[in-house]
Amino acid sequence: MKDKAVSSSEAAHVVRKFIGPVRAWDGALEEMRRNESANYLGLRLEPYGRMQRQGYPRPIYLLRDVLEFICRARELTTPPSKPAEIDAFEIEIDPTLHCPWRVRTVMAAPH
Repeated sequence: MKDKAVSSSEAAHVVRKFIGPVRAWDGALEEMRRNESANYLGLRLEPYGRMQRQGYPRPIYLLRDVLEFICRARELTTPPSKPAEIDAFEIEIDPTLHCPWRVRTVMAAPH
């Protein structure tokens, strides 16, 4: 069975892209690898294994695990607020009046 995997730096890049720069994700993933109690919103992203391309073996993450982490983290965060509704109202304007705005009293238009 084949599956897609990404390096630690690529995993951090994908998480930063979808969750945002709320943390230094390179450091956060390193913390999760070293410290059993490290997490983000109670979630952990564990590497699948290590792969040696050049030099020292580096941690790799399954892409599906990274995407699942992102989905679960997004569910736990508060959704963005809805755009505020503009409370527009009608006023009566006198185009012949040429005084500064500080002395201009505005009346609401009758319904």
